[in-house]
Amino acid sequence: MDLNEQANEVIAFELIRSEKYVNNEADDLIESLNQWIPSTTTTTTTTNLDLFLSKLKNENEYAPFGEQILSCELNGETSTSYLINRVNQNFCDDKKFIEWYSLLETFLVFFIDAASRIAKDDPNWVIYLLYQQYKNDSG
Repeated sequence: MDLNEQANEVIAFELIRSEKYVNNEADDLIESLNQWIPSTTTTTTTTNLDLFLSKLKNENEYAPFGEQILSCELNGETSTSYLINRVNQNFCDDKKFIEWYSLLETFLVFFIDAASRIAKDDPNWVIYLLYQQYKNDSG
């Protein structure tokens, strides 16, 4: 079977398979995500493009949390460096970090098998964060 025949077979299969779901309604993805994403005054999901783009403008102003304990560059990569920061036990007193970390935990649950939440009010935790830092046109 040549490539065109294979492609036609896949398309036919997709059409047959999709007919089974014609009467089904799609899940509300935003509502499902909002169940996992912590609700704060500065964090929200949106379908409004202007609001989304306005939030992206602040991304360049991000300052890493914690104390930098290590920095390195890979051989031959001068535009990218890696930083390891340590956030000590007193992080539970930093409201801005707790808000940010709550969002990070959501990411962990979706992408790391067997990830679990930590007790943010437990002062015994020390958190290590790996950052990849890029240099852009503005420095």
